[in-house]
Parts: sequence; C-alpha cells; structure tokens
Amino acid sequence: MHEILISVLASIYNSEEYIEQFMNSLFSNTFADKCEFIFCDDCSTDSTVAIAERIMESYSLRTMLIKNAENVGLPMNRNVLLDRASGDYVIFVDSDDWVEPDYIEKFYTKIRETGADIISCSFIKENPGGSSTYALQHLSSGSLDNIRDFVSHKISHCVWNKTIKMSLIKENGIRFPNIKNLKKCDDSYFMGDVFLAAESFAEIPEYLYHYRKDRPGSLSDSTKQDADGLLLPVKFSLYYEQKLKDAGIMGTAEAGEDSVPAAAKQYEEQLKAAFGFNRCFIRWKILMTENEVIRREYYRVFPGCGRYAASDSDPNWYKRFVFYNCDRGHLKLAELLVLLYKKLDKAGIHRNR
Repeated sequence: MHEILISVLASIYNSEEYIEQFMNSLFSNTFADKCEFIFCDDCSTDSTVAIAERIMESYSLRTMLIKNAENVGLPMNRNVLLDRASGDYVIFVDSDDWVEPDYIEKFYTKIRETGADIISCSFIKENPGGSSTYALQHLSSGSLDNIRDFVSHKISHCVWNKTIKMSLIKENGIRFPNIKNLKKCDDSYFMGDVFLAAESFAEIPEYLYHYRKDRPGSLSDSTKQDADGLLLPVKFSLYYEQKLKDAGIMGTAEAGEDSVPAAAKQYEEQLKAAFGFNRCFIRWKILMTENEVIRREYYRVFPGCGRYAASDSDPNWYKRFVFYNCDRGHLKLAELLVLLYKKLDKAGIHRNR
C-alpha cells in the first residue's frame, strides 16, 4: 500500500479563546506528519487568524490557511476546504474543540488495517459548566444497519468523529449544502449522502474527540432557539426519507408488493418509526418553546405535522408528559396519549388535572 495522506480540514471563525488548544492538540499528535492541515478562516473579527498563523509557523508540518473574501458560513466553508484537499482520506474538525494525542494515529492505523469507506470513533461532549458526557459510537458492518442507526441518531450526524475516503466523496459528488450561512444540519446532509454511498465501515472503540457543546456564539449553539434552527431538522428528516425512497430503500413495502421479504418489511417499519420519532420529538420541542412566532412558522411550513399537536388551551402537564415520552424514545406511548386526548376531547370530557 502506498503512503496514505490524511487531509485534516477545519473551518475557523472567531475562536481566539480556543484556537491555540485546538491547533496544538492536532499538531502535537502522533502521526501528524502523515497529514496535511488545511484551515479556512470565514472572516473572523477577532485575533483568531493571528494566533493560528503564529502556531502554524512553530511547527514543521504541511499546513495551509485560506482566508475567505466574505463570510459564507460553515457548510460553504467546508466545501472550500474539500476543494483544496489532496489526501486519500479526510477528517473534519471544529476549531473550538480538541483531540486526544493519538487521534490521528488511531485513524491512520485503522485505515491501513481495513481500507474502510468510513471509520468512526467515540467522543466526549464537554458541557457548559465543566461536566463531560461520554458518547459511545458503533458502526455495523452492513450499510442498511448503519443507515437505520443514522436516521435514529444512534450514529452521530457530526463529521468530526469520522474519517471518510476521499474517492467516495468525489465519485459520488458529495458536498455540504451550498447555502450561505446555513445554521445547522449541514453535517446531516453530508453524512446522509456518505452513508448512502459507503459500502465498508470500521470503528475505533475509544473516546478520541472532545466536542465543546453549546459554546456561546458558535454556529452549533443549541441554546439559541429560532424558527430556522428548529425547523431545519424536520426539513432534513423529510428530505432524507424521500431520498431513501428514491434509492429503493423505503417504499417497497408501502406499495404492497407481496414478494417483499418479512425482514425487509420489518426494516422499513424501523426506519418509519425512527423518522416518526424524530418529527414527533421536534413537534413537541417546538410546542414547549411557548414562542408563538416559532409555532406559527412551523405549522405554516409543515401543516401536516400538526396532527399530534394539542391545542393551546391544553393543560401544561399534558404537553410535558407527551414530550417526556418523546424525549425518551417512547414514541408509541406518546402517540397513544395523543389518541386518548382526541377521544376525550371528542366525547366532551374535560381534563381538570
């Protein structure tokens, strides 16, 4: 096997508080000499670029810093990085995170062992306040199992805990959404296409990536709830469900084909349940915002998604109980509660507690 080159790609923007820890964690990695490091600054307004240039000069590694002429947002910035990458494999990292000292070595070794299209590792969520949450990740050997687990979010949609074969990306024309300043879900669109195209998978059962969750000002700050931020996951869910139907992965059982094996029907039911849970979860998350602007916009864009929604006059305990069950994956119980509500309402029975 020829000498493998890994392209490590990072979009940077206003990360002056974190960029030094981030870059040092990459450059001091074992096997850093097996990589090219490409950074693209999206018009930072702080000292991020100056710090990055100073750190890059202190290491004798293959590095490149691209400076955008205008701010375009994370997904389009990542496409710029992809266009400049020349490696056999690509790793995306975020400039406010950091990696373990053997992050690159572990991926490089697994590439040499397997040559898989996608390789993933587990990661640690570094929460505001200093606590940590360990997120164990698992990839199956089969493509369909991984697509199902991707839809159900058992597999993280994030790109930064995975390395992906560059030929897979190029041959299938996989890109991040070409939408300026898209606030979220760009990882979902990209990785959704990657999982549809991939045929071989491998995993590293170790926690190698530290994800700084909800950094104020970051594009992934989930504490900011606006209409776009809450609607985008639903739009992606609808888009990806249609994409699976177009690929022939879903829809055959619905067509009533008698020749469809029982296992295929069961698999499709699992996919439908996963999509249903995602949308049901987001519906109730939107209801719980108590933000009328967001709720009106949600039902304007997705009028069909209101069938599980209780009216504004419902007691708050009811919404919270249904949301509680959605949040924990108890979709069937949540749906039964909604059906019970409708029957009680139709019978004119009022709930006083």
